[in-house]
Amino acid sequence: MEENIPPKRISIQPLATVLIRRGDKVVKDVPARALIPNIRIGKLHGSDEISATGERWVRLDRHTQLAHYFRAGGDRESKPLSPPGVDRQLSELAGMLQDLNGRDEAARPGLT
Repeated sequence: MEENIPPKRISIQPLATVLIRRGDKVVKDVPARALIPNIRIGKLHGSDEISATGERWVRLDRHTQLAHYFRAGGDRESKPLSPPGVDRQLSELAGMLQDLNGRDEAARPGLT
């Protein structure tokens, strides 16, 4: 005889709070909205784990919605990522500033 067990309901509502685990220490009721700001300032690391219920844990740097805030490679203590292309843009800006400073000095001879 088969039991008619209703399927488990999966919430599609965002979580208000989550659990964070670092080593053996678990912090409960962490506001979900605080995750990204705490990743950005370095309080949360890629090796920290997140859970909605405490039953299943996922590393922050492997979480589908949070992984892009960490560098690829899964270092023990992952650091937040810079926006894509920022290094190239900074190099271009530095070159433009050098060009401007060089032209400015050439236009004003005798000033050093």
